Amino acid sequence: MNERAEKEASQTGASEIVRTGQVVVGAMFLGVVSALVVITVVVAYNGPMLKPGDVPVVTLAAAAVAIAALTARLILPPRLVAMEREKIVHIATPADTGTSSDTREADDRTRLLQLYQKRLMVSAVLLEGAAIVAVFAYLLEGNASTLLIAGALAVFLALHVPRRERVEAWLNQQTQLIDVERSQHL
Repeated sequence: MNERAEKEASQTGASEIVRTGQVVVGAMFLGVVSALVVITVVVAYNGPMLKPGDVPVVTLAAAAVAIAALTARLILPPRLVAMEREKIVHIATPADTGTSSDTREADDRTRLLQLYQKRLMVSAVLLEGAAIVAVFAYLLEGNASTLLIAGALAVFLALHVPRRERVEAWLNQQTQLIDVERSQHL
C-alpha cells in the first residue's frame, strides 16, 4: 500500500471513530436530557416521591456520586491511555518482525484509534451514570440542586462529543509520546 492509500485508510478509520463517538455520546446526552425533562414534568405535577425531610439524603448521595464520577473521569481515562500506550511501545519492532515501519505506524494508529474510543466511552459512561442518579434524586426528593447537578453533568457529557480535529490532535500527541517512549527504551 502506498503512503497516500495508507493515509486515506487511516483517515477513514478516524472518521469512523468520530462518527461512532458522536452517535453514542449524542444518544447518551439525549437520554439524560429526556430523563431530565420527563422527571421534571412528573415532579411538577405529582410532587417528589419522598416526603421532605430535614436532611436531603438522596440529594447528598447524588452530589457525592457526581463528585466521584468527575474525579474518576479525571483519573481513569488518562491512566487507561498510559497503560495501553505502554503496551504499544513494547510491541515488536519492524526489524524484529520483518515488517515495514509504515506498517508499524499504521498499526499504531489503529491501536490508538481503538484506545481513543475506549477512553471516550469510559469518560462518557461515568458522566451519564452520575447524571441519571441526579435525575432520580430529583424524582425522589424534588431538590432543585439535583437538577443543576444533572444539567451540569449533561453539558459536560455533551462536551465529549468527538470532533475530527480533536481526535487527530490527540492521535498526533499520542504518536509523539510513543516515539519518545520507544527512543528511551532503545
